[in-house]
Amino acid sequence: MATLRYKICMQVRSVYTRITLSPTTIAFLILSLTSCIAQASIQSVLYWTDANAASTARGITHEAQVPTNVVAWVNGPNDDLTLQLCGVIPYDDFNHTSCTPIFPVTSATSSSNAPMSDYNPCTGLNISSSGMEIDSDVQLSTVRNGTGEIVGVCMDDLQFVSRTCAEMLVYPGYVLDNTRREDLALILAQVWLVAISLFAISYNSIPHILAVICTRLVQTGWSAFALWRTTNVQARFHTLFVDSGTPCQADFFPAYFTTRKAVQIPDVALNAVALLASAWLGWSLVKVYSKSTFQRVGPPIAIVRIYRYFLAIFVLLQLSAFFLVTAMSLWVDQLLNSPIEVISSHTGIYDALFLFTVLTLIPWIAIGWFAVRRELSRLMMLFLLICAAYFVCWAVMLYSKVFRWTFVQWPFFACITVSSFVVLVASGICGVVCWCKFGKGLAHYLHVEAILAESNFAQEVFTHDPEPELSRVRSPSIMSDRPTLKRDHNWDFRDIERPPIYIIDLEDHKF
Repeated sequence: MATLRYKICMQVRSVYTRITLSPTTIAFLILSLTSCIAQASIQSVLYWTDANAASTARGITHEAQVPTNVVAWVNGPNDDLTLQLCGVIPYDDFNHTSCTPIFPVTSATSSSNAPMSDYNPCTGLNISSSGMEIDSDVQLSTVRNGTGEIVGVCMDDLQFVSRTCAEMLVYPGYVLDNTRREDLALILAQVWLVAISLFAISYNSIPHILAVICTRLVQTGWSAFALWRTTNVQARFHTLFVDSGTPCQADFFPAYFTTRKAVQIPDVALNAVALLASAWLGWSLVKVYSKSTFQRVGPPIAIVRIYRYFLAIFVLLQLSAFFLVTAMSLWVDQLLNSPIEVISSHTGIYDALFLFTVLTLIPWIAIGWFAVRRELSRLMMLFLLICAAYFVCWAVMLYSKVFRWTFVQWPFFACITVSSFVVLVASGICGVVCWCKFGKGLAHYLHVEAILAESNFAQEVFTHDPEPELSRVRSPSIMSDRPTLKRDHNWDFRDIERPPIYIIDLEDHKF
């Protein structure tokens, strides 16, 4: 037990030493922590804003008993929209009779589309509700006609929402629910960034630093797009619910867009600052770590090139851990908590693919790391087979109508899916390139570098220059011109079957 406690204490001290090694390492970790706290707080505000707005739409549709097995199909530019409710996925050669036109108002729907300003059955009074604002914290009750048919919903016994208007709220309910899911995914992304930042500093890991920078680049681009999308969605909602001539003529989300844009603007600025700072600090650390690695064992130029492929594939593996899991989690959540749950006929297959991905992802990353680092051909074959299986799974998904529908209707899901697909393909390509470079000395170089790193071997003590300069090689004393360490000319980097040989020359000096 004492030995275990000692090892843990030594590991903690080692991590602390690496974190406090220089102002750059401290700044990089502090940046990750502060950025995580700030952006997680912002995303939490957005999450509750989206959740409250979505609950308003869902509450009205639930009270009006709008079927849950329908999806809202919206087409056209923002100033000329059409909305239909469909019992099937409106994709390719679907049966158009499965869709019911809701907006704009037609003669078939005009009888149940009495404007809210004509008569309010909640109060029995004629009122004018044009431009009416709806509070999200309201009491809802169903309104029925003489035959028991639901004709609308009363809000706080004052404001009436027609049946057609309630059906139209299926669309904002779907959009706002998806936005809420995005916020949760981005909060978890901040936690993941802190974790890999800590790992990067603790183990001088170049791939993890590059993964942090790449992820922040994607986040910054998405936050800018999300700000534009909020304005676009606001215009759509105004056309569907607020404009005169709509079945609603009411603003169900009066403070939603103002609040969201007020929070998103600093979010974009914070993401941009975090990206620039992470790129500058991260690149400084990459240069330091690279110099430290290459100075312990000065490898040939060919080994340096192969080593870069190794770094590339490890960066891609770190990104795969986030993008693949996030994409599959969002997809499964759609299957379990959206109208697609009722419409989809192959949910069991999709769940099986999700479980396969989650259960094999960590072993797949470990297999890729060991296969490249130790030049194990069989493990590399297994790594590429699993990578190909992931690729086939995503390709099969593209044949699914419900998947394509979700991909088109939900930009965040499309962004994460495309990112995971690109990372997956790039991982396979880099894996093949590394496989072709097996047997050229990388494994032995990494073995030597790891041994010297563990023993805290001083930089620039060991050199492989064919004709080293005496000024760059340490001597046993300042009075001697003979180097302490010489290169074994019989040793080759391609020889990975035997450990490296060091020849130490000692010279006695008499003073």
